[in-house]
Amino acid sequence: MSSQSDNRLSPEELKRRNGLPPDTLETQTETVPVAHPTAEEWQELRGMLWSVGELLGTQAVLLEELAQRLPTLPYSEQTRDMARELTAIRALLEQEARKQEQAGRKNGRRFSLPWSGIPLAPFESGWLLLPLGLALLLGLLLMWVRLWSGLSVLFT
Repeated sequence: MSSQSDNRLSPEELKRRNGLPPDTLETQTETVPVAHPTAEEWQELRGMLWSVGELLGTQAVLLEELAQRLPTLPYSEQTRDMARELTAIRALLEQEARKQEQAGRKNGRRFSLPWSGIPLAPFESGWLLLPLGLALLLGLLLMWVRLWSGLSVLFT
């Protein structure tokens, strides 16, 4: 309800709307003395109103800054996604920490050879010909022994 329509109503109508009996308004106005503030109180009130106005001005500036930043702020879906990713990253970090703890402990089922720390030469394909050449020489030797044993029968 607007305040302009309330100002136009009669006191009896206002009493009726507020649920008061018609004679209480007259008794209330007569019993309550009207006190006006002094000049010092007016100055104090003006100072309070001035400080409230300054506070409202700073809040208005802050609200304008927030309104300008609003399009750049993340939405709720983005924050949920970021929270999920953060929990996944934390889980991975905890797994890595557990692995680091396990790396320092000795496991009874595992063992390492004493020479396992020796660095080996890099692999070269030419080394594959060595066993093949040795097998060929062994084959030639066995054929020579077989041939010699056959020929020795002829010469005796």
